[in-house]
Amino acid sequence: MSHQPVIRLTGLVPVARGYERVVYVDPTDPDRVIKVLVPDADQGKGGRMRRAFARTFAGYRTYLIRKEYLEYLRLALCDPSGQAHLPITHMFGFVQTDIGLGCSSQFVRDPSGAPAPTWASLCKGNDIAHDHRAAMTDFARRMLDMNVRASDLRARNIVLGHRGLQGEPGPLEAVLVDGFGDTHVIPIRSWSRWANTQALHRRFVRLAKGGGLTWSRSDRTFI
Repeated sequence: MSHQPVIRLTGLVPVARGYERVVYVDPTDPDRVIKVLVPDADQGKGGRMRRAFARTFAGYRTYLIRKEYLEYLRLALCDPSGQAHLPITHMFGFVQTDIGLGCSSQFVRDPSGAPAPTWASLCKGNDIAHDHRAAMTDFARRMLDMNVRASDLRARNIVLGHRGLQGEPGPLEAVLVDGFGDTHVIPIRSWSRWANTQALHRRFVRLAKGGGLTWSRSDRTFI
C-alpha cells in the first residue's frame, strides 16, 4: 500500500498566522492552502491569558476543527452533485506535512494572486467599493439560505477575492474561511433554524457597521 507523500513546508513563508493555526500556500497546488496547528509550546506567545487557556483546554483546538468539518460536510451533502456555491471555503481533507498534520482548503486570492483582503482590513482602510458591498450582500444571502452555522462570524474571518476554478480565477466573492460550525456549549443554533437566522442577522448588522454601512434585514442587503 502506498503512503501519502509528505508535503514540505519548512522554510516557506506563511500567508497567515493566528494563535491556533499557521497557513501556507500548498507548494503542490497553488489553488490550495494548508492550515497547520501551532505547536503547543508556541501557544504562550499569545500572552498569559492565551497560555493559561491553552493549558486548561488542551483539546479545544481539535474540537473546533471537528466542528468545522462537520459543518462543511452538512452543507456539502445538501447537494450531492458537488456544485453547491457555498459561502464557506471548500475543505479537501487532511494532508501530512513535515511540520505536522495539515488541513487542506481553498486559497482565495486578490487579482494579483496575493492572499485576498479580509473584510476587517477593507473596513480599516476605508477601501470598500461597490463590488465589495455586492459581494457581501450575496454572501449574506447564501449564509441565510443555506442556514450556515457560524460561531465566529467576524470581519477578520471573511475574505473578499477569487477562488481558483480549474486554474482560472473565479468571480469576486466573499468567503468565510474560518469560524464556521456551531461550537456553543448549548447548540441552540443547530436545534433551531429560527435561532440561527436571528444570530446571523445580528452579525450582519455588526459587519455592516464596521464598514460604515447598514444591513437591511427586509431586503437582505448591505447598503
